[in-house]
Amino acid sequence: MASEPAAVGLLRDQMLVALAFDDLTRLTGREEFARAAHRVRVWTDEHLWDESAGVFADAAPQSWPASWTAIPDDTDDRMPSGLALAAEALAAAGDTTRALRILQGTRLLIPADRRHAAAARQLLILQAAQ
Repeated sequence: MASEPAAVGLLRDQMLVALAFDDLTRLTGREEFARAAHRVRVWTDEHLWDESAGVFADAAPQSWPASWTAIPDDTDDRMPSGLALAAEALAAAGDTTRALRILQGTRLLIPADRRHAAAARQLLILQAAQ
């Protein structure tokens, strides 16, 4: 992978691409799409996962101005939050335990409301599947 160009993007971008590759794998059966989804998830883990906080950051730390702190993408807007998409992508890859751990361990910065609907939906789906 070192010789491949680095995929750069926000958490949402990365997770949407991983989910699209997963869908292509299911639809076509072509293994190169599965490998591509895996590469996107690996890049995301290496660049956006904050082990100490137990959550994905929205962007790689080196892309922030020095005065910014890592803020997770945990609220929906016109699209599901990066957190919800990350949980969905992890679950699609078979890592439901980690997806649940991320959703259950998230500390919301604002009271839960409809901006957290996608993460709540994913949490309910994962809990029901257990």
